[in-house]
Amino acid sequence: MALDQALVAQKAELERMDFKILQAEDESLIAGRRSFYWDCLLTFINYTVFVQRVTTLSAEMILGDRDRLISESKRLNRSALMRGFQSGNAILVVYIADRVDFDAQVLCERQGRLAFAQFYVPAALDLSRNTAFSIQKNPIFGAIYYPKFR
Repeated sequence: MALDQALVAQKAELERMDFKILQAEDESLIAGRRSFYWDCLLTFINYTVFVQRVTTLSAEMILGDRDRLISESKRLNRSALMRGFQSGNAILVVYIADRVDFDAQVLCERQGRLAFAQFYVPAALDLSRNTAFSIQKNPIFGAIYYPKFR
């Protein structure tokens, strides 16, 4: 089994950014990293990055993946620090798609799902238009963290 060509560059970039590749399959990657930030109220952020290669991305697909990927992130990021006490989780999901539906584009450009000390942020790359869709604003809630996610 070979990694999809569209994911090879993503894997290399994640490794360059000191992410540990936790799983690499034909059409998906999972990477993780734990980083400490003085400017984020002395907080560790546990990143889990899910990269998935899909043909067509829909909002239903993003919403359908959300709970499963949040659970998977919790399983992968066991921390001695309780979430919210100088430790937070960032679940970053990147879809590489031949085509991104309009509703999926809108979902990627707005604030993701929030929970106490947990962020779920989807993004997409539309290969047919060579266009990326991700949240561009810093929401009030979590404003000090969103620049780190980009």
